[in-house]
Amino acid sequence: PYGGLGMDLSEEIEAFCGPRPDECAFVSEHPEEFERLRQMYYGHLSELMFNHDVAVEELGLSPEDVSNLVSTIEFLYKLGVVRLDNLFGAVLQEIEKRGLLDETLIAFTTDHGEIMYRENAFFQWTHGYQQAPEVIGIPLLLHIPGVAPRNYNAVTRSIDVFPTLLGLSGLKYPADHVQGVDLSDEIRSGGEREGLLAFSHSDVLPDSVVKGGGLPAM
Repeated sequence: PYGGLGMDLSEEIEAFCGPRPDECAFVSEHPEEFERLRQMYYGHLSELMFNHDVAVEELGLSPEDVSNLVSTIEFLYKLGVVRLDNLFGAVLQEIEKRGLLDETLIAFTTDHGEIMYRENAFFQWTHGYQQAPEVIGIPLLLHIPGVAPRNYNAVTRSIDVFPTLLGLSGLKYPADHVQGVDLSDEIRSGGEREGLLAFSHSDVLPDSVVKGGGLPAM
């Protein structure tokens, strides 16, 4: 997560910090500490995620260490966001270069968000085993030829992505054999599908995972 331990991030850090110096104070002023905490995070990933308070005590981390660790991981996450943004942006540039943007349906979404560090979270820097707004409130971003940009504020679900993209493409699908619903009519018209229920993408807590208790099998 957030850039593997073996990755050389020097070029990414330089590219990120150039236009964003205000977001790079810690890594710029304390590069050795940043790398030490980065190594610590990846070396104790499960403990820090699922048994955070105990891990902090066993690792001998001071409140300042924890604050710097939070800054380190948030920075690594931001690098990952920019990495993905550049990759997706390169795809869009190729579409535009070929003059295909006005006839291309583009979708951008994901299956879950991420909890970063907050004291009232059961687990830190993860997305499983707990329901939280930043984990389950995931947008579906669409570029639809011929449809002006606007917000669709009703419920959408991961299972609706496939039938909706087919509907927006004018393709039929065997509705009896596909989960989810086609939201293309509502998206085109600006209306909203009422009564659509979304079940959270999450896991049932195994017996071994309790607050301050054992760790899950990784």
